[in-house]
Amino acid sequence: MADTLELQIVTPERAAFSGSVSEVTLPGNLGELGVLPAHRQLLTLLNAGPIVARTASGERAFAIGSGFAEVMPDRVTVLTSHCDGADEIDVAHARDRVAALEKKLDESDFVSDEELNEHVEELARERARLAIVDRATR
Repeated sequence: MADTLELQIVTPERAAFSGSVSEVTLPGNLGELGVLPAHRQLLTLLNAGPIVARTASGERAFAIGSGFAEVMPDRVTVLTSHCDGADEIDVAHARDRVAALEKKLDESDFVSDEELNEHVEELARERARLAIVDRATR
C-alpha cells in the first residue's frame, strides 16, 4: 500500500496544484471529507471552502470555489471554479470583500435564488481565503 497519493487541483484557467500528499481534507457538500491513500473510489460535490493537504515539506492550504472531486485509491482530482494558495491572497482585500458581501447579504433582496446562491458562494470563498491565511500564519 502506498503512503502517498497524487493531488491535482484544476480550475478553468490553470492547474493550481499537482503533487504528492499523505492526506487531503476537502470541503465536501455534506461536510469536511478527509482522504488518505487507498481511499475507496468516490465522486463528490465540493462547496467553496478550504482544502488542506499534507505534503513531505509541510502543510499546504488552498481556498476553492465550488466544484467536484474524484477520489481514487492513488489520486484525488479536484475540478473547481477558483483556487488560491495562502501566498496568493491579499488579506486586506479579502477582509474588505467579506465585509461588503456580509453587508449586502443583510440588506439586499436578491432577484433570484441563483443570484443569492452566487453571493453566498462568493462569501464562503472569501472566508475560506482568510481562513487559510490565518492557518498559514499560525
